[in-house]
Amino acid sequence: MAEESNYNNNIVKFKNSITRNSYSPSSSGLKSVVRGGDLVVTSIVRLFLADKYPNDPKYYNHTIYNVTIKNEGGKAVGASQLKMALTDEHYKIIDVPSLKVGGSVSLTVFFFNEDHRNHDEDWGIGFTNQTTGERLTKYVTLNYNKKVSEDNYNNNYFTFKDDYYKYLPDLKVTDIKRSDNIYSITIRNIGSAVAKSSTILMWYDDNHIMEITVPSIGVGKSVTIKINFFKYSTHRSLYKYLWLNYNKKNN
Repeated sequence: MAEESNYNNNIVKFKNSITRNSYSPSSSGLKSVVRGGDLVVTSIVRLFLADKYPNDPKYYNHTIYNVTIKNEGGKAVGASQLKMALTDEHYKIIDVPSLKVGGSVSLTVFFFNEDHRNHDEDWGIGFTNQTTGERLTKYVTLNYNKKVSEDNYNNNYFTFKDDYYKYLPDLKVTDIKRSDNIYSITIRNIGSAVAKSSTILMWYDDNHIMEITVPSIGVGKSVTIKINFFKYSTHRSLYKYLWLNYNKKNN
């Protein structure tokens, strides 16, 4: 996934070294123990399938989402329903099968079609604000009629505009050490999801830039990468910069 929970500290400015020992996992990644059932939508990702099924109107007359639901509680839960709405009058009810403890399911949801998909005809009720071009808010309620019992209903309702991820990684540079031209960069994932491999930039001016691959990092884990940077004497007194996940592309 390309997303992180926080991009604000992905750029680091330093001269020789830094040490940051105060980082701790984000509170969003800490889960309390739930003894009963607890249904959670972990992600909603839009699918583009019209080219794959060019002869089936269902695939180009709808906006399609993959919705993943998990039972994070301590007991199995029976079949339930999810409500996804754009307005009070425009909503879909999706059947969710029973889930064992720790079980999850991914459902394909054929939601209302977008407006002006062919640029001259109105294809529906409108997903986009015609003045600002901004995506409209969708409203999701899991187990909306409380058909099944849960210990925690507080996480059943949320809103989204584009793709949605409940759990996200958050990469931080926690330590930089130098030995001659070699920089050892320690990166920690203090988010709530595994960070897939990504790319960082390191530079000290527009003509001296390096691109480095960072491997996947588990929740609460760290990796140290070694960068054979430009000759130290050329930038001894200059600031260097690191930009984590600079293209927001996790492989």
